[in-house]
Amino acid sequence: MSDRKQRPRRRPIRRLRRWLRRRWSRAAASPQALVDQAVRAVAELARARIRADHPWLTEYPNLLSEEWVAKNLEHHQELVQLVEELAQRAAAGRTPRLLEAGAGSAAFSLALSRRNYDVTAIDSDPLMVLRAQHIASHLGGYARIQCLDLHHLEAFQDGWFDVVFSQGTLEHFDNAGIRALLEQQLRVGRTVVFSVPSVFWPTRDFVNERKMSLDEWKAVLQSVDADLLHLSYYRPGELHVLAALARRHPAP
Repeated sequence: MSDRKQRPRRRPIRRLRRWLRRRWSRAAASPQALVDQAVRAVAELARARIRADHPWLTEYPNLLSEEWVAKNLEHHQELVQLVEELAQRAAAGRTPRLLEAGAGSAAFSLALSRRNYDVTAIDSDPLMVLRAQHIASHLGGYARIQCLDLHHLEAFQDGWFDVVFSQGTLEHFDNAGIRALLEQQLRVGRTVVFSVPSVFWPTRDFVNERKMSLDEWKAVLQSVDADLLHLSYYRPGELHVLAALARRHPAP
């Protein structure tokens, strides 16, 4: 994401050269063994660069199990219930259309797509999208998983989705960034639902996460041109903030 703090750039080629010089000067192994070691070193440098540039990939295992997905849905059951309630109400009998913005592993989208929802999942990190597509091929489901900048949703027409939802995305932006993302989502969706870690969440996963209280979120959301439908903590524990907004001028 563009608002993520930039990590210091490393010099992998210079590090590799130093490593090769040290190895060559004291190598007792065969040339082939040295080549094999060099290949492993290059692979490790590549993995380190990917982890630095795409930290979200470390949040999820390569393949999610059905048990992991079930526990995740249980933990976020208040979010899922609110998404389903608002989507069913807006759809008025047809198949509800959902958009997950900042989908990550797309676990929510895959699960909801099995419950007779028409689901599109988007993320701005291309490697995260590939990971989500790989997970989808393993778990099954019917969600469309696409790489798309969350700030530019022009590919979707006004009011196409009944609900745009996200979990663990908006806390990575400042107030202006949150408003800009919500305005985009409210254009393409009739309602927007999101949950974020609250000020009571015990750990900090990324350096730019903002843990805010209900009052702080209320102040931000009241500056958005939308009706605030819901704002609460998850119960029990108050570890997440759950919010819902509605367009003031719904699409026909």
